Amino acid sequence: MNAKLQNLGLVLLGLAATLGFAPQDTGNPCAPPGQEAVELRLSMRQLWEERHAVARHYLVSALAGLPDRHAVLERLLENQDAIGNAVKPYFGSEGANTLARLLRENIKIAADVIEAAASEDEENLAPLQKKWSENGARIAGFLSDTNPNWSRTRLQGLVEAHQAFTTGELVSRLKKDWATDLKTSDAERAHLLLLSDALVDGIVEQFPEEFPR
Repeated sequence: MNAKLQNLGLVLLGLAATLGFAPQDTGNPCAPPGQEAVELRLSMRQLWEERHAVARHYLVSALAGLPDRHAVLERLLENQDAIGNAVKPYFGSEGANTLARLLRENIKIAADVIEAAASEDEENLAPLQKKWSENGARIAGFLSDTNPNWSRTRLQGLVEAHQAFTTGELVSRLKKDWATDLKTSDAERAHLLLLSDALVDGIVEQFPEEFPR
């Protein structure tokens, strides 16, 4: 790793530490009772696992400059629409579209962060990370305003930790530290399932008539 790339890695690691590169409070680990709640939990987990898998594909392709990265990014954006559609039965078209828009913005900013890191663009990296964090705060704010059972503080912590895990993967791949890269990717997947479960728990609490015990 040359000196410039080493400095870039240090910048990214510092930003990851600022975001809190560690798992957050998991809340209630128990699955919601009732078949409907279980089905929603499983379907939501599938969407967030897909987000992790496709985002991982994009990270690898983008850093390697592979020609499939644009198609992978489009597929990742489609996944954000699917997550929005998953909450449409509970929050209507407007709420679903707003969530999808915020999630798509999150992905696009992350793609810019990866591009800046790949091109060793230190000047734009910190502003992009700040923009990414602000988007996460907007996601948490929108969700907590939509459903009082979703804590803004907890959701923002979950989103920020997710971004920090992604940053950790990025740093590890830039350093060619493959073991840490894989370990961080596994941790991020587990963390996204916690985030997914937190979303489902809030929906079940807000609409108990839809989820009989």
